[in-house]
Formats: sequence, structure tokens, C-alpha cells
Amino acid sequence: MKNTMTLAALAVLLAGGAALAQDAEKVQKPPKPVTPLKLQVVFSRYQGEKKVGSVYYTLPVSANDGSLSRVVMGFQVPLRYESKESYGNVVFKDVGTSVGCRAEMAEDAFFKLNCNFEQSSLQATNGEPPAKVTNAPPLPPVLRHFRSESSFLLRDGQSSQLTVATDPVSGDVVKVDVTLNVVK
Repeated sequence: MKNTMTLAALAVLLAGGAALAQDAEKVQKPPKPVTPLKLQVVFSRYQGEKKVGSVYYTLPVSANDGSLSRVVMGFQVPLRYESKESYGNVVFKDVGTSVGCRAEMAEDAFFKLNCNFEQSSLQATNGEPPAKVTNAPPLPPVLRHFRSESSFLLRDGQSSQLTVATDPVSGDVVKVDVTLNVVK
């Protein structure tokens, strides 16, 4: 019985020591500092080799604080639809660009970025951009949509082309380039 009690006491001491060691590890690792970053995102559209447009977005991102930085630019388009129950119902669809990003410090002065990129635009049913003013009743527009989610590593001052996608209807190519800078 004495041996059983001694073994039980030893087990309790070992378990307590392991818990203290785990607590000491938690105390020894200081939290990663919050680092302010500036992220520039460029959406470029090409028809074949010819660049037909680029739009630029810059957003502040704080590394290591867990927050999501987001920029949204665009408008809502009213679209009318019919159903068996009613005629002329209207829904609003977002058209424009949305960029969202989280960052954390990684090894060797890299930052790990988790970003989502979204861009939509109106296109007339015949494939041309929607007419500005006409006397004829317009055909309902088609909403062209692009979305990409990426996790990647960048250092201060580094740029990368993250996404290249081809529109299956028009053949247009969309490229997304990102540049990261540490704010000093």
C-alpha cells in the first residue's frame, strides 16, 4: 500500500510539473508585434495581348492582429424579374470590386496573406458594353463575375502576380497583381 501511495504522489507531482512547464512555455513566447502594412492590388484586363484597362486599390492591413481589411467599390444595379406569382419584381445586385485581406508575420521576414478578390461588371446581352443612352428598350444586362481566394507569402517591397484568369465567354484575361510594403 505504501508503494501505491508513493506512486500516486509521484504521478501527481509529474503531472503538475508538466502543467507548469506548459504554462512557462506560454509565458516565454511573447505575442508577435502588430505590424502595419500597405497592400496595393491591381486588376488588369487584357483582350489578347492588348491591355484594355487597370484599376488600382490600396488598403491598410495590420499583420498579427487577426482583423480583416476590406475595400469595396461599386454600385448596386436594379434587375427586374418575373415569376408566376408576380410581374416586375426588382432585385439589386452588387457590381464593382471587393478586396479583403488578413496578414500575419511568418518566418524569415515574410508575411502570410490570406486575401479574396472579387470583381463584377455589366455587359449587354449582345456582348458589348451596355449602351449609355438609347431610345430602344434595353435588353437585360449580363453580370460578368470574377472571384479568387489566395494565401501567399510576400516580403516588404515584393510584388507578385497572384491570379490570371480567362473569361470563357469573351476571352478577356484578368490579372491580379499585389505589392506589399511595411509602413514605417
